[in-house]
Formats: sequence, structure tokens, C-alpha cells
Amino acid sequence: VYKRQVSTQSTWGTEQVGRFFVNSMKAARKILGQALVVLEHNNQKINPSSLAAITAASKFGDVSVLVAGKGCQSVIDQASKTAGINTVLTVDSAEYEYLLPENLSALVQNLQGAKNYTHIVSTHSAFGKGVLPRVAAALDCSPICDVIEVQDDSTFVRPIYAGNALQTVKSTDAVKIVTIRGTAFEKAGEGGSAATQAVDAAGETGVLLVLGLPAFEG
Repeated sequence: VYKRQVSTQSTWGTEQVGRFFVNSMKAARKILGQALVVLEHNNQKINPSSLAAITAASKFGDVSVLVAGKGCQSVIDQASKTAGINTVLTVDSAEYEYLLPENLSALVQNLQGAKNYTHIVSTHSAFGKGVLPRVAAALDCSPICDVIEVQDDSTFVRPIYAGNALQTVKSTDAVKIVTIRGTAFEKAGEGGSAATQAVDAAGETGVLLVLGLPAFEG
């Protein structure tokens, strides 16, 4: 009779266990997704509604935020210390001083081509409603606007009929373009230690010329 002796002792060393753990975490992040939050700010501080957008985006997986502006180091510092953010992408260039949607949407399109995010998120403000629909049109996606609840990575709740009814929307687009109602989610607080990464500007589109008007007051 042939008998096979089976060892119950693991042959994995510390290095193999560590590699397995890292690969498992990478696979989990891939399943959860990668979200990009386009931050609204005034080159001095983040709009509070964008902090709510960060909280909503954290439901999708790893969160990167885009800080594009001119002389916006204080915003970059605030973002890097905000909880829930993995990476702060930074662009300090004159064409983003007033956060013109034509210039920002071109930048977001470039980042999407390079990073392949699963979700692109911003606030449901004049800022977000100016930038994200342009991005959605360029990517051939349908934007999902004024979201008040995230049920899963592709299912969202938004008010309709002046808030008298709620609509549940399920998106099948490869990338979800979402604007968030700032009062519907808790604002992300301090306590983070995100890495910062400079990215290339997309250049001036030349569509609009702004004469001294700030993008955001508050």
C-alpha cells in the first residue's frame, strides 16, 4: 500500500507572505476602483463641498484628487493632510488660476487617458457642472448629477422633480462621471498623509478670457 506523507508545515517564507499580501491588496484596489476628485478651491483653501465629494469618492476605492490652480500651494498642503486621499495630483499654472471649465476639462481628459480612473467626481456646483459634463462628452459617457447616495460603485440615488422624488440610476459606462451634492455626505476631515505628484498642464484652450474674477469665494 502506497502511503504519501503530507506536511502541514508551511514552506512559505516571510518574503513570500509579504509578496502575497501586497499582491492581494493591489487586486483588492483594482476591484474597488480608482477615483479622481476634481477639487474646487480659490487657490487658498478647498471649497467645503469638495470635502464631501472626497467622502463620497472613498466608497469607490483609492482616491486621487486634482489640485489645479495658480499659486495654490496652501490648497495642496490642505489636500495632502485630508483623510481619505491617497494621492494629490498638482498643477500650478496660469491657465488654471480661475478654474475655467474649458481648460480643466482638457486636463482631466489627459489624466483619464494616462490613469484610467473608474470614477471621476466633483461637486454639484457651478464648478462641477461646468467641468464634468465636458469630460463626459469627450469620453462618450453619461454624467450622473446631484448624487445624494452611493449604493455601490455603479448605482446612485439622485433627486428629481425639484426634489419631490428620488431616482436610482445604474450606470454601465466604463468610467462613471459623478457630481455630488455637498450637503448629502460628511465632509472629509484632517488626519491624512497623502503623497503629492506633479502632473503636466494641458495648456490654454483659448476659448475664454477672464478679467480678474475669482473662481470661488469662501
